[in-house]
Amino acid sequence: MKIAFSIDRFVGVTGGAERVLCMIASGLAQRGHMVEILTADPEDGSPFYSLDPAVRIVRLSPSPGLRSRLAGKINNALHRFGLTHKWTGSYLAWYFTRRPLHRLFKTYLNQSRPDVGIAFMRGGIGLMVHGAPGFPKHKIASLHNMPAEELDLRFDTRFLYQRLIGIQAIKEFDWITVLSPGFLDGLSPELRARACAIPNIISASEDVTPWDNRESLVVAVSRLVSNKRIDMLIAAWANVVGRFPAWRLEIYGQGPEAATLQARIADLGLESSVRLMGVTRDIDTIHGRARLMAHPSAFEGFPLAVGEALTRGVPVLGFADCPGLNHLVQDGVNGRLVPPEADRVAALSDVLAELLADPAQLQSLGENGPSSMSPYAAEAILDQWEALLQEVMHEGEGSAPRG
Repeated sequence: MKIAFSIDRFVGVTGGAERVLCMIASGLAQRGHMVEILTADPEDGSPFYSLDPAVRIVRLSPSPGLRSRLAGKINNALHRFGLTHKWTGSYLAWYFTRRPLHRLFKTYLNQSRPDVGIAFMRGGIGLMVHGAPGFPKHKIASLHNMPAEELDLRFDTRFLYQRLIGIQAIKEFDWITVLSPGFLDGLSPELRARACAIPNIISASEDVTPWDNRESLVVAVSRLVSNKRIDMLIAAWANVVGRFPAWRLEIYGQGPEAATLQARIADLGLESSVRLMGVTRDIDTIHGRARLMAHPSAFEGFPLAVGEALTRGVPVLGFADCPGLNHLVQDGVNGRLVPPEADRVAALSDVLAELLADPAQLQSLGENGPSSMSPYAAEAILDQWEALLQEVMHEGEGSAPRG
């Protein structure tokens, strides 16, 4: 088949959805499909994650010029003054910066004529379908967060009109994928009838570091944004580190909360035991050193960082009411789930202290991790994608995928 993926920003982006896209696109190309990735990235560069050379990256962005530079200045001004949260300002931002992209995607898709289009996340969904009848004839919308985050206009009002475009566009897709069966209930009945659950790929590790060779190290791996609640982890660490002076916390990732988190570490006097490490390309080495991952996020779609830690023998600590995470972490089996009590910091502190004081429990949880992730091996997930693609091609418009 000729398959066109669409995603808003891709080149150099370190997010989980971008990593999944690289794995799925590469896997389908290796199975003989013609695969291309359409992105709105204007600049040159390579994907942050490895991508099979057979996958073609197509950058669709307005040519540099006076109009483009003016559109950028208008968009920056609207964003700086907070007007992208309002209907008029967000529409102007969309009109000057996104509308030209929609035209470019429409033109390219009707020339390229892919058999199937797979749009990643709300941005890619809007770019693939808005105002672009014709090709691809068959379209799959792939949601990579919980549906409430992707499809509820009230959840996040940044770039309000652009968000609305993406939410409306999903209605034009023939099939929808979510990351876990539990997310199907978050869709409207109309969308649920055309939806199926296909989880992310979690690459298995052939070399799990022996427990005795690991350090007294807790790691956190996530974007540094408010919903990941790294500030809560730092506060909990401050409550327990005095009892466990040999332990350290390393936080990997980048994001707008970095400066605030660094200041919080300093305010609590934790510089000797807590470090912000930035982005790493060598996460396997990090997992090989760690004895625990802490992931206090409020919600997830399908947290790759968590799955990869588990498959490499690192138990995971998170909250029991975190969608996505509680699909992977089994309390008392491959990690611990903290009850969502009123004082979350205190609850997190209690379970964290229990684990740091009990090396035997940590080791047992870690040993169960790899086998618990076996259902998400690459070949199994690619089989699910190919089955859906075959159904898309061989059944008529409007039929719903099975599974």
